[in-house]
Amino acid sequence: ASGSTTVGSQTLSGVYVSACNASAFAAAAGTSIFPADTASGRTVMVVTGDTTFSDEMYMFTDASCSTPSATIKNGRDNVTVGSASGDYYLVTYDSSSFKVTAHTAVARDNLTANLIGNISDIDLTTLGTEFSSTGSSSAYKNVWSVTSTTFQQGEELDNGTQPTAMDSMVMTKSCE
Repeated sequence: ASGSTTVGSQTLSGVYVSACNASAFAAAAGTSIFPADTASGRTVMVVTGDTTFSDEMYMFTDASCSTPSATIKNGRDNVTVGSASGDYYLVTYDSSSFKVTAHTAVARDNLTANLIGNISDIDLTTLGTEFSSTGSSSAYKNVWSVTSTTFQQGEELDNGTQPTAMDSMVMTKSCE
């Protein structure tokens, strides 16, 4: 992690990590990008530069976030923080990279089937090896809520619509 982004009177820098969540991740197992063996997960926000960050999701096969199933990292760049909207700040950014790692055969098969339509050369054959591709180049709008110790965001949208509410778990700044 490096760099920082000013959000209102706060500075977004470093790494922010959510608590381990079993309920929401287990409920999503087997749908979209959530492997069928997902029992828990957490989200992580890594500030990688003054206008770049990595939006990451870690999925696990057990309820206590210890045995990995899959990891997805969405690289974002060209971050612009706009005006405040209530307690939140309007932000825009672009997709710059997409990285995925399958740690189990279930995750490999589920993610390959889900992603191959958009990423024709997806290769998760070697478990534990990160596959990297360029981002979709989509332009996103979102809302962020930042305190001195926490980060939360809405559901990013690439259809021109401005999100107005928080959608993510609260992520707490890591000591690392």
